[in-house]
Amino acid sequence: DRAGMAYSGTLVAAGTGRGVVVATGVHTEIGRISAMLGAIEPLTTPLLRQINRFGRQLAIIALVASVLLFAFAVLVRGLHWLDALMTVVALAVGFIPEGLPAVITITLAIGVQRMAARHAIVRQLPAVETLGATSVICSDKTGTLTRNEMTCQRLITACGKAVASGTGYAPLGRVELPGSSPPGPDLLQLARAGLLCNDAALTESGGHWQ
Repeated sequence: DRAGMAYSGTLVAAGTGRGVVVATGVHTEIGRISAMLGAIEPLTTPLLRQINRFGRQLAIIALVASVLLFAFAVLVRGLHWLDALMTVVALAVGFIPEGLPAVITITLAIGVQRMAARHAIVRQLPAVETLGATSVICSDKTGTLTRNEMTCQRLITACGKAVASGTGYAPLGRVELPGSSPPGPDLLQLARAGLLCNDAALTESGGHWQ
């Protein structure tokens, strides 16, 4: 913590004083926070990715169909190229699903309204899909808010309890059972479910796993 430092935007309740400006603009703390917020990647949910994929596929289909129709109209039917071009443009415009954005927005807005009735506040419409598919929310202040890392510490099954060692996302921990008892079938099934029912990917950068 710094002592005797007044940051940009600090409110003075009373008194007077003198100070020396040591940083301005993007070099201040608020400027650094703004730069960090600007580096945040936009939210991409499975629904948005599917919509983008559908848009690209539709554009490719419209382009191929327009080229084939133009060639057929000019070469086979003998139409003038200008008339064929107007027909192709009309076909390409007809491929655009103009009502799709409105339908998606209305559907997501209805989801926001229903979640608000259950005391779940959603600030961004695309997050409705992800939050609506969530059955359990696990939150923990230590490590989750400060480092954005959530790790398993205890495993509880019908056969008993197990302790998971290790810190962070580094693949160095192990599951330890009390005493020297072998792992039961419930624990093996839990490990298999955790292995198969996720799409997590660990990457190492500068000795740090994320």
